[in-house]
Amino acid sequence: SAMPQSGEYAVVTSDIELKKLSSLMGVSTSMLEDSFTEKIHVVRGVAMKMKLTPDDASKACDTFAKELYGLIWNYLVEKINIATDATRTYSSERSSQLGHISLVDMFGLENFPVNRFEQFCINYASEMIQHRYLTDNFKTMTDEYATEKLRLDGMDDLQMVDNSDLMELLGGKIGIIVALDEECVRQGGSDSMFVYKVKVVHEMSSRMVNDRHHSAGIFSIRHSADTIEYTADEFMERNS
Repeated sequence: SAMPQSGEYAVVTSDIELKKLSSLMGVSTSMLEDSFTEKIHVVRGVAMKMKLTPDDASKACDTFAKELYGLIWNYLVEKINIATDATRTYSSERSSQLGHISLVDMFGLENFPVNRFEQFCINYASEMIQHRYLTDNFKTMTDEYATEKLRLDGMDDLQMVDNSDLMELLGGKIGIIVALDEECVRQGGSDSMFVYKVKVVHEMSSRMVNDRHHSAGIFSIRHSADTIEYTADEFMERNS
C-alpha cells in the first residue's frame, strides 16, 4: 500500500490492499499496519514503539516484499526438489544406478544506471562463485600438472580470468566489506566517509577506479566482466 505523508508519520492508505495481504498471509490487518508504520527500539531491555516517517515506511515495505519473495522462492525450490527427487521413485536396491547432474548457477553481474548496496552484494556473490569455480576446477588442476611438470594445452591464459585480486579488494581482511562493517559501528559514521576510506586504503589496487570526478559517495570497481559504478547512499543502513 502507498504511504504518502500524513502530517509527520506514515499511514496505510489502501485498506483494500491491506485486507488482501492479510487474507493471503493469515495475519490480522492491525498487526500488518503496525509492522508497516512502526518500529520497535529496545533500549536497556525496554521496548519502545516509534512511528515511521513516510520515507522509512516505504523502505520497510520494500524490505518486507523482498523478504517475502525470498521465502516463497525457497519454498517453491524445496517443493520442486522433492517432486523431482529420483530416490523417492526408485527402490533402495536400484539407488546406486542413479546418475547425477551438477549445475553451476552464475548470477551474472548487475550494472544499472544507479547501482546500490543490493547490486554490490549480488556482484560480490557472482565474483565469489566464479573464484570458487575456477579454483576448484582449474587452478587445482593446473597446480597438479605443474608439480608433475606436465603441459596442459589451452590453459595458459587462465590468469586472464583469475579474480583473486578482486576478491581481496571486496572481501579481504581490509576489503570493502570490512570497511563498511567498521564504519557502521563507528560513532558518527557515514556513507561518504566509508567511500573515502576505501579509496585511500585501496588507492593502488588495479581494480579500484581512481576517478577525481566522482562525488563523495561514488566509487567504481573493475569487475571481471565490466566496470561498475556504485552509489554508496544507504550502504550503511542496508548493511545494519
